[in-house]
Amino acid sequence: MKRQQFPLTVSEGALSVKIYKVSVKATGYSFFQLCYSLAGKRVRKSIADLDDAKREARLALNRIASGKATVTAMGNTDRESFAESKRLLRSLEGKPVHLAVAEFAEAARLLPNGGSLVEAAREYAARHREQLKPRILEEVVEEFLQRKTKDGASIRYIQSLRSALRRLAGSFRKPIASISTRDLEQWLDQTKASGRTRNNLRLSIVTLWRWARAQNYVPRDVETEADRIGTVKDRGGEIGTLSPAQLYLLLHGGCDPDGTMATPTPESELFIALGAFSGIRTAELLRLDWSDIDENRGVIVVGANKAKTATRRLVPIHDALARWLARSLHHTGKVFSSSKAAVRVISYAKQMLGSWPDNALRHSYATYRLAEIQDAAKVALELGNSPTVLFRNYRELADAKQAAGWFATSPTEPDNVVKLERVA
Repeated sequence: MKRQQFPLTVSEGALSVKIYKVSVKATGYSFFQLCYSLAGKRVRKSIADLDDAKREARLALNRIASGKATVTAMGNTDRESFAESKRLLRSLEGKPVHLAVAEFAEAARLLPNGGSLVEAAREYAARHREQLKPRILEEVVEEFLQRKTKDGASIRYIQSLRSALRRLAGSFRKPIASISTRDLEQWLDQTKASGRTRNNLRLSIVTLWRWARAQNYVPRDVETEADRIGTVKDRGGEIGTLSPAQLYLLLHGGCDPDGTMATPTPESELFIALGAFSGIRTAELLRLDWSDIDENRGVIVVGANKAKTATRRLVPIHDALARWLARSLHHTGKVFSSSKAAVRVISYAKQMLGSWPDNALRHSYATYRLAEIQDAAKVALELGNSPTVLFRNYRELADAKQAAGWFATSPTEPDNVVKLERVA
């Protein structure tokens, strides 16, 4: 019997499969290995028995022939497309065409709204180009708040950020880099906040994410997940104002709706007069010192550390306010000794009027001041607001006659009081 020569070639037409004999000297054990290409991939298979190896070789020839037949059955265009696909895949270590197509199909399925797979891959590459510093959202929030405090942000602004962001951190106990736009939008939906409040919450989140990007806690060179959150239409709420008659009742006292007589305390009188004739925000009023009220210059200085917007502004002392300030016993230190002053004033106002619109004094001043001087830019500067918002919210809510009635509300002096001239 003629001795087999290896490698042994099993062929059919132009197709062939080679069988190699492999001997392991240490054990004296031998086996046979088939080698061939199938669908562009190199195949090696080890078999112990030679006859079994020959049978497997013939099966392999059938599989190879079936694959060739499939390619041959293609039209010219399909064959060219298939050949080009294989060429493009050479740089990926010969990945088979069918696996490449399978991955593409799955990736395309995962992209929302028929997005671009290439753009998604570019964004992914950008996100992983640099090593991010892993930070849990709660840690980032606390670090951010500390930074803002050290930078001298206003107390009111810090309080607003703390309220929004700590609430957010309580819902996401995971790295900030793993939180998606969808996660943030769902959280905002769950708050059921109104249009303006929701947009304010969004702004706090965007501010945090942009700061985190600068710290390399989220990718630096792409838009943040927070920036992609959409805003909602802010239809605003109804502006609640007081009438001149209601202001007179609050400042002079009288019968409440139940017929009970009541008069304002010195604290309530001063608070209402300041709010009604300057439009300064409640939180800002509570931070004022007597040294901020400069009667010689005719202005109230709202410092950057006391203003909601962290920007210093000068509020003119209206003639109406000057008349009421003249009744106050001026001190040093804070104008209002307790942060509960606003609570007590609102309680008194509700007793007298039966109800109290939100920000009633500020809204009323803005309304009547705009009607009095017809200068939105100037009034906006006094209020620390934008002219656009002021014009949109307060225009034509009152006329000049009503404004005159508002600012004519003055203290009543007894007939037997003699005014003394101030001496130098």
